[in-house]
Amino acid sequence: MLHALAGVAVVALIATGGWQYLKGLLDAETPIYMGTVYRIHYIAASLLIFVSVAFLTDWLLRGERSLTLGKGQGIRGMRGLAHELPKPLGTTLAYLLGLDLRRAAPPTEEFTYYERAVSFPTWELTLGLIILTGAIKAARYIYPIPGDVLYWVSAVHVGAGVLLGLKLLDHLRYVLAPSRWPLMVAMATGWVPESYVKRFHAGWFAQLSSSQATAGAAAASPAASTPSPVVGSAGGGGS
Repeated sequence: MLHALAGVAVVALIATGGWQYLKGLLDAETPIYMGTVYRIHYIAASLLIFVSVAFLTDWLLRGERSLTLGKGQGIRGMRGLAHELPKPLGTTLAYLLGLDLRRAAPPTEEFTYYERAVSFPTWELTLGLIILTGAIKAARYIYPIPGDVLYWVSAVHVGAGVLLGLKLLDHLRYVLAPSRWPLMVAMATGWVPESYVKRFHAGWFAQLSSSQATAGAAAASPAASTPSPVVGSAGGGGS
């Protein structure tokens, strides 16, 4: 649900922000009242901030690290990324980093190596810049900000908006590729089909299978997981 709200907020921000930018660039009248455009922009910005804070709070409380490469996994992550990228890009990356693509690609875990090494860090950077510069721009209505500072803040805000649009286009592969459609359903249900995990996330499937097997073994032999009474205790019959 939060993912869907973030998507709505991002689309609304790009549309209203682009409308404002084009109006100023073309210096033309618009058929839409600009006050309405600004209100929608601010509402979408507030929604994006809320969703971002909710995501961060949830990840911090759960200690979520699956969207990062992890400590000591940089080379492994880059090798996985090189295998996932289109061959010309992957080969170039491998050459620059001295990676051996003859080795089998590491199994994909809960998130792909592209998502962990490129996509998610780019989202972090882009959203961070958008929120920070947007907050500074909004603060000018209650606190005087020097014009030069506001100029550069606005420039970074627009640049981050362009990057946000590019990231949205990159993200559309999940919508346009039929093989990825189960993820669209998963946004609403919270469940990813087992067949999809087997096909695209072999490493994650192996982890889940191992966890289930361990849990099943523990449930099947409760005596093995129950500590024996200590001699001399109330349950030991030693008195």
